[in-house]
Amino acid sequence: KKAAALKRKLKSVNAAGRRYEKERAAFREFSDSEQAILTAFDPAIGLPAGKTVLAWEGSLTAGGQLLCPDLSLSVKGPGILGLTGRNGAGKSTLLKQLHSVLQNRTDLRVGYMPQDYREVLNPDISPSQWLQHWPEARTRLGSMRFTIREMESPMGELSGGQQAKILFLAMVLAQCDVLLLDEPTRNFSPLSAPVIRQALQNFGGRIILVSHDRKLLQICDEVLELTSQGLIPWTSETS
Repeated sequence: KKAAALKRKLKSVNAAGRRYEKERAAFREFSDSEQAILTAFDPAIGLPAGKTVLAWEGSLTAGGQLLCPDLSLSVKGPGILGLTGRNGAGKSTLLKQLHSVLQNRTDLRVGYMPQDYREVLNPDISPSQWLQHWPEARTRLGSMRFTIREMESPMGELSGGQQAKILFLAMVLAQCDVLLLDEPTRNFSPLSAPVIRQALQNFGGRIILVSHDRKLLQICDEVLELTSQGLIPWTSETS
């Protein structure tokens, strides 16, 4: 009886082990598949360390309300600058203002990802139409797991995560060397967020991003908090 019971127990343990291995393999396959959510930035992209990307001074106003009377921001060379602050401080407004300053620079290729994607994307046309200037766009969309139907559907019908992918792809195809990103991880899953962070860490140009995501802020070379008195150094310990 003891031998039979031991045999049954061993059989149960072996079955549990096989089930565990299958679950682990499935999880590993799912996690690895997240690598396909983004296409990589060209590793050749870079900026000289001493190049002035931004030297800006001004005030910040939103909806007729003065948020900050005196702001200044100086940025040189490659790296990642994070901007954070309380809700309503004007972070998105500031990033939009910086974009208006930088977008006409002929010596920089500036990519912009606003919080409201409709500022950049046309919701009535398809990803294929919007990216038609780049012949390889459809191939890249396919590698990012877009179906043929999604490539041809109006972008307004796609999810926020899909629209974010399209914005990232446009910045990759345009060979942007400066990225202005407003909450870039907000429409991606927790499994996708590490892929986003790694892609941004590997980027050789300059990034200015707005975020409340602490893990994203940890990859920044410098983080500034927007207050009514201006931009001040931010640390996670004092927030």
